[in-house]
Amino acid sequence: MKAVRQTYRKKTKAKKTVRPQVLVAVLFIAILIVGGTYGIRLGWKWLHSTPLFAVQEIKINGINRVKKQWVLHAIDLKDGENILGLKKEDIKERILENPWIKSLKISTDFPHTLVIDIVERRAIAFLKDRGKTYLLDSDGEIFKVAEGKEADGLIEIEGIKASGNGDRTIKYVGTFKEFVRLVNKRGRILCERNIKSVGFDGKSMVVTTRGSRIPLVFSLDQGLKVQFKRAESILFHLYSSGKYRHVKIVNLSVGKNMALAFMDKRV
Repeated sequence: MKAVRQTYRKKTKAKKTVRPQVLVAVLFIAILIVGGTYGIRLGWKWLHSTPLFAVQEIKINGINRVKKQWVLHAIDLKDGENILGLKKEDIKERILENPWIKSLKISTDFPHTLVIDIVERRAIAFLKDRGKTYLLDSDGEIFKVAEGKEADGLIEIEGIKASGNGDRTIKYVGTFKEFVRLVNKRGRILCERNIKSVGFDGKSMVVTTRGSRIPLVFSLDQGLKVQFKRAESILFHLYSSGKYRHVKIVNLSVGKNMALAFMDKRV
């Protein structure tokens, strides 16, 4: 019984340690926190709405094909709009509706300047499908239907349909993208301005040069990088020797020496 009473007394004694002063102090601190949070909210709202930080200038960098007026219309700022209250993601989404714009970055030069850095797409090729002409950018991606003379002077792609999604079409598109990367990175003679067309037929990709119009046959079953390097070497030989005028075709799948011998028979 004594043990029970002692335990009871200890519990009773523990309850007495919670003093009213402590409860008052906790309540006071809570009131301060609530008031402080409300004050912070009011201050934050004021900063994001005061005309003291209104946008007064918009800088647009990187545009060439896209019109500045179009970008300003897409930004759609109201007079006196606060620079801190801008909804940048909404602005970005509206600007990216233009197919010529590949990417962009929005930043602010506090307190009054909005900066838009734009990266435009560069069209390098086109293909025709179902009566329409589609433009492809420097990454090999179809990004819009051509209007007016937008396709003039670009590489023509044959054998690929814009609406196709079969295994063969996917393979052709993947090969063309790899080819574009090689042209942009390694092309010296076989460069963008020297290519008239790229066609796909079964297991081959046929690249026709401009001017001399030499058909270069790439095998889709062999490494494209090796064949591209071989094509550069052969074209250099043909142009430097003047033999390109008599060449009918270059088969890159048979090896450099065989290809040169094969061509020499036609010279």
